[in-house]
This record gives sequence, C-alpha cells and structure tokens, in this order.
Amino acid sequence: MRLLQAVEGSVLWLLQDNVLVLKNLMIEAAKRGVDPKQLVFAKRTDHGQYLARFQRADLYLDTFIYHAGAIASNALWAGLPVLTKRGRGYTARMAAIKAKLASNRITTPLFNTELFTQHLEAGYQQAYDRYLEGRAPDVIEVTMPV
Repeated sequence: MRLLQAVEGSVLWLLQDNVLVLKNLMIEAAKRGVDPKQLVFAKRTDHGQYLARFQRADLYLDTFIYHAGAIASNALWAGLPVLTKRGRGYTARMAAIKAKLASNRITTPLFNTELFTQHLEAGYQQAYDRYLEGRAPDVIEVTMPV
C-alpha cells in the first residue's frame, strides 16, 4: 500500500479469483488511504493472454515467503523485471533490468530451452547409468559446452 501511495499512477494488478478477497482488499486499501481503483483485478484467461499481460506491466513484485517460481520465469521471459526478497528456500530469487533482459534472453543459457533439455537428458542418463552399475545415488553434474 505504501508503494501505491508513493508512486503516482501506480496500480497493483492481481488475479481475480475470489470475490470476497477482492472486496476485502479494496476495503483494506481504502483504510490505508489508497484509492481502491488502484487495485486492478484480472480474470483467468488463456495462456497466450496470460503471457501478454506481462508486456503491460513495469515491475513484477514477488511475494515472500512463498515465491513465484514459474511465474517469475514467465515475467523475466517477457522482459519484465522481478523484484523479490531473497530467502533461504528452494526458489532462487531473481531481479533484473528490463532492457538487459530483453537483449539477453535469446543469447544467454537461462532461456535456452534446447540446451536445458540436453542437460536435463544428460543428467537423467547419468542417474540411470549409476543405477544400472549398482552405484549409490550421488550429485549429478552437467557442465556447459565450451
């Protein structure tokens, strides 16, 4: 709410999934001096429309302690910076500059699906080979090609 108060023209874009939650959030916004119209509720839609929505935003605010995971990845792919609080949990925290993401998403390994698939398959093969050889499970490391 403090961000909505401080940043002129800002809105908080949320999923409209529950009418009771929508009403409660609007009431709480008003109690905190925020115009409830600054809360924008989007209905569920098909995947293409869902991804297109990221193009309309300026920043993705991640939640703590339950992090976005795949949603953050979708936001980054769309060139949308992600602001998050780093935690100790499984999900890695990501944040970046929109222009840098746009130029790097095609050339860096983060979004190289073919390379990721090759590495995943190589890791599976290593695990399966260990199993066939009767060796105990261990760390599997797949290195980047030179």
